[in-house]
Parts: sequence; structure tokens; C-alpha cells
Amino acid sequence: MIPVLSAMGVGVRVGPKQLLDGVDLQLAAGEVTAIVGVNGAGKSTLLRVLAGELTPHAGHVELLGRNLTAWRPAEMARVRAVMTQHSDITFPFVVEEVVALGRFPHGGGESLEDYEIVQAALEFADAGHLVGRRYPTLSGGERQRVQLARALAQLWDTTGPRVLLLDEPSASLDLVHAHRTLQQVRRFSRSGACVVVVLHDLNAAARHADTLVMLDAGRVVARGNPAKVLCEDVLTAAYGPHLEIYQHPHGPWPVVLPRANELSTLAAELQPITLGQQPCEHS
Repeated sequence: MIPVLSAMGVGVRVGPKQLLDGVDLQLAAGEVTAIVGVNGAGKSTLLRVLAGELTPHAGHVELLGRNLTAWRPAEMARVRAVMTQHSDITFPFVVEEVVALGRFPHGGGESLEDYEIVQAALEFADAGHLVGRRYPTLSGGERQRVQLARALAQLWDTTGPRVLLLDEPSASLDLVHAHRTLQQVRRFSRSGACVVVVLHDLNAAARHADTLVMLDAGRVVARGNPAKVLCEDVLTAAYGPHLEIYQHPHGPWPVVLPRANELSTLAAELQPITLGQQPCEHS
């Protein structure tokens, strides 16, 4: 089976700093791949390279067996959608207009079919209740869900393999909405999409991704199912001796937490507050 998206020997350098070094990946349809690692490991840089937004100085990326440089932008936009961490839109567009931007590669976004896809994508992203709202008035979490709907609308009626690239799609969401969003992303992958998501939250990655790719200093140091990647050797090499691993009581995925002795050390350094001397503040 030909991978939907492949990185082959990808390297990125900015001045003397090597951001990515010899990255090889083969990503399949119908799966969620989470890119994880410490801050500065190269996660967002790799996503930008996979999206075709950043040209590597070494290696290349193939989409459906073709080098990204061989794709015309409009052609690629019909099979590959990207959601970045920050989407600054200051014009007073209503939510539906923002999501309809995802329909432009398919002809403009103004047909009845486009309207129905926009509504369906909003509901799928748990953002249907935001219809009619002005985008600049939304909270950070609401904007993220609208941007996810925009990316979904871009691929909604694409037949065959397609690629959805997401950079921290749940970063501004509360715990419940973050869980729901990643559930829906996984559900979308099961329709035949190759989904690649950058996540800082190792537990969210373990719970919702089929495959984890651990980056450290721009290199892939581990790749596989969550139990294989979130093991003591890999975590210690990437994060230092600060984490420990538990088995989730209701599923096969691991749970990663700070080591108990480090929490005890932190607690010992905090100044205690005596009840009755420090009143609570109520909004």
C-alpha cells in the first residue's frame, strides 16, 4: 500500500540550528498520528514541512506518491487541509463565512451544497451553536473549533485519501471540549483520512492517536503505538527522569504523570495558606 503522506530524509536548518534532522515517516489513511515531544523538539516545524508551507533544505515530502513540489496549490488544497495554532482574522466575518473559506478550492463556497457542508462541518466540530456569531468576538476555544470546522469543510466531500494536519487543535479548549474534539478528529480519520496532529499533552495523544511519533532535537527517536512510545526509556531520554507511567484503569492506553517525589518536593516549597486567613475571591 502506498502511504498517503511520506517524509524522506527531511532536514531543516535555520542558521546554525538544526530544527529537523533526517526525518523519515510513512503515514497511512484511516489513522491518527500524533507528533509529540518537548518544547523545541521540532513538532510544528515538521507539520509545516508536511503541509508544504516550509521547504526542507534536505529530503522531500510526497503526497499520494508525488513530491509536494509537483502539486499545484489549488490541486493540493482539495486533498490536504491545515489547521494552525493561530488563525488571526480581524474582519467581522460571521462564523459560517470563516468555515466557507474551506470550500474555495472546490469552486467558491456559495452553492447550496457548500452551505450544507459548512453546517455539517460546524456540527461535527461541536460549533453549530456559534452560527451567526462574529468571529472576532469568539473565545480562543470557540475560534479553534470554528477553524477545525473550516479544515473539515475543505475535505468533506473529497473522495479517496485525504490529509488533515492539525497543530495543537485542543490547546485552548477545556478538558471536556478537548476530549470531544480529539474524538471527532479520530472519527474523521476513520472515514479514510490521514490525520496528523501535534500535541503537547501526552495523555491526550495516548488516548486518541493510533500512532505516536516522538521527536527530540529534530530527530524521530520513537514511533509506534502509544504503549510502545510512552515507555520509560523513551520518556527519560526525551523528558529526563521526571515522569512515570501508569496503566489506565479503563483502557489499553498508558497514563503519564510527574513523579510523585517531584510533586512532594514542589509541595514542600510552597507556602501553606491557613484557612480563615486567606479569603476566597468570588466573581
